[in-house]
Amino acid sequence: MPYVIETVANRAAATGQPVEIELSVLSGQCLDRRIPDIEALRAEVGAWQEERNGAGATVDWRFTARDAREKLRRIYPATP
Repeated sequence: MPYVIETVANRAAATGQPVEIELSVLSGQCLDRRIPDIEALRAEVGAWQEERNGAGATVDWRFTARDAREKLRRIYPATP
């Protein structure tokens, strides 16, 4: 049963990674200065989102799942 728990946890982490990456990009490209109020923040994020979606931005994975399993074998156990 521990394998099932680890698999579910790994999948949950994997789905969060693109979100974390996008937030990091947003932070570096849009939120690198002080924003005076919530309305200005919404406008900035909205403009950034429109530009990012219009450009068809995607997450650029640096290595495959197989490579990740090999590099991180202590964290991700081998599948049965």
